[in-house]
Amino acid sequence: MGESLTLLGSTLHLSKSNMLIVRGTRKVPKIGDPVYDNKSRTIGIIYDIIGPVSSPYIVIKPSSDLTPHDLRRLKKVYVKSPLKDIRRKRR
Repeated sequence: MGESLTLLGSTLHLSKSNMLIVRGTRKVPKIGDPVYDNKSRTIGIIYDIIGPVSSPYIVIKPSSDLTPHDLRRLKKVYVKSPLKDIRRKRR
């Protein structure tokens, strides 16, 4: 309970396969990390990270107890794990 939530990004839309698409920041968590709403309820897990490095899109596989209507009402999603910068350092 001591962990605070970190903003993952804002939701864009729901895909045809009922995956939630989120526009992320440059810092992203690992695939498989749980995702939460603003009330710290688990809404799903990170399924994939797609798009350009400068502004990635995050695909979230929702929990089975959430309906598509519930997912459309989400505006922002959060994670508890520390975020990593996805840009590589120069040698």
